Amino acid sequence: MTAVFNVCEGFLWLGLALALAVRSRTATPPTKRLGFVAAAAFAAFAGTDFVEARTAAWYDPPWLLAYNIACIAVLAICFLRYCVLRRRLRAANDRRTAL
Repeated sequence: MTAVFNVCEGFLWLGLALALAVRSRTATPPTKRLGFVAAAAFAAFAGTDFVEARTAAWYDPPWLLAYNIACIAVLAICFLRYCVLRRRLRAANDRRTAL
């Protein structure tokens, strides 16, 4: 039963990666790049679920744990960078409307 859940979860992450990649195509250049990096990280993260479906553990083999940590770290960095970009854009818009 957990194997089925892991495969479904893998397809969920792949779907999210695809949606993010499609949405990123129309974004501004810094956000576009960030969106594609996050989409690739979500696709890579989906791969870990397909491996988990076969091994039944997210920590075995040991490289799988490192792979999971790396994917989550990249996603966290992307989120933080997105927050900074959004704050800068908001500040620039506030300056323009104040004039």
